[in-house]
Amino acid sequence: MTFIRDVDTLYTCRSPYHLYRPYQLEIQRTTIPNNSAVLHRTPNLDILSEINRRSRRLERIVSYQKILTVIQMLLSLHLIIMEMTKILLIREHFNNWEQKFVLICEMFQPILFATIAFIHFIAFCDQQKVSHKSLSHHLSQH
Repeated sequence: MTFIRDVDTLYTCRSPYHLYRPYQLEIQRTTIPNNSAVLHRTPNLDILSEINRRSRRLERIVSYQKILTVIQMLLSLHLIIMEMTKILLIREHFNNWEQKFVLICEMFQPILFATIAFIHFIAFCDQQKVSHKSLSHHLSQH
């Protein structure tokens, strides 16, 4: 919604040009001098600045997600090493196969965590490549 100032009344109308600032005071064109620089300011500048601001924010979020995914991968690998060490230390004390099978099954959880972290990391990398390709394709068309 945009405020348009009339001589005596103030009313609102929709403006498609202001994405993040939905309310803005506007002056009628009749009150602006003909040679003014205000007439040459286009709404596209507002849209481009908003797109740039949002893309920078999105890049920060994706980089934080990548860092968290790498940390998850490292912690999962550490858990795998701990489980393998536990199996090597305890397996001689277990006589039946059920207990050994339980020990081996306990390793699958950290392997699953590491696999999920790796898939997330690959998905973030591919998503960033796809977004850059689509943005460059979009800009080359215009």
